[in-house]
Amino acid sequence: MSTDTSQASRRARVGGVPGVEILWHTRRLVINAIVFGFVYALPLTATRGTADVTLTLHPSPFVFLALAAVFFASVSWVIRSAPDEAAAIRVLRRASRVVVTIALGSLVIALVWFFTTPITGWPFENSWIAPFPFGTVTVDVSSVQ
Repeated sequence: MSTDTSQASRRARVGGVPGVEILWHTRRLVINAIVFGFVYALPLTATRGTADVTLTLHPSPFVFLALAAVFFASVSWVIRSAPDEAAAIRVLRRASRVVVTIALGSLVIALVWFFTTPITGWPFENSWIAPFPFGTVTVDVSSVQ
């Protein structure tokens, strides 16, 4: 009963427009995707090196594609298959949580991998394996003269 009351009061505040809850959660999903895309990208430029090797970490485009895929998949499901407004709202809320999880998880995994990998190479010397979907690493090798 309290759910019906809160939905009725929210509709009353916006003039009783049907579907306003779905639009509100869709807007929230878009804002989360943009904000957490920046949260992922801004601290994910790092450099470390020695005289011979410099590793540079950058954001991966795959993470941004994943954020966009979550948005489009959830909105498409809501449009095509949502049986009612409550189910649509549940999907959009879960999609917002997935966006946050992807962005923060990718950030943590990429940074931990980057700063724990030996600078001389991994899994063996002069070989660098990057955390493929989480961050992009550029390796610059310079010869000592």
